[in-house]
Amino acid sequence: VHLDASLDIVAKAPQFAALLHNTTTGNCMLGQSFLRFLAADERPRVKARFFDGAHGSDGTSQDSICTCFQDAFGISLRCQMFIAKFEDLDGSPSYVVGLNEMEERVPVEDGSVQFSVSPMLDTLPDLSEEPRRIPEPERIGRSQSAYVGRASSG
Repeated sequence: VHLDASLDIVAKAPQFAALLHNTTTGNCMLGQSFLRFLAADERPRVKARFFDGAHGSDGTSQDSICTCFQDAFGISLRCQMFIAKFEDLDGSPSYVVGLNEMEERVPVEDGSVQFSVSPMLDTLPDLSEEPRRIPEPERIGRSQSAYVGRASSG
């Protein structure tokens, strides 16, 4: 997301709009305040990180912060936010913000949303099952080093 000195979005941000399920704006959030998409209690803290951060001698800086956004359905969304500051061609400060969603939003039957901090845990195998036996390798041809496993039936 590309922001100007007042933290308004200055370039179309379709991926940011999709992250927040914001499909009502045809301009992909262009011209809107970036801060308005944050959870209300996060706005002062995040704004301070944009303006109070340490800057390099060339006017650039980078920072990282964990924060919460509010999506179009009012659901809080935790993200890791990466902020890079630079000077625009006219010398005014500009920012590029990258976001990494820290939780997986999973809809449940009653229409609410459940969060899963680690979506990888949902894909782990059931360890209570009997482990499958790996077939013994079978030598093929005259080569001593070429082995292939034969698929077992059943």
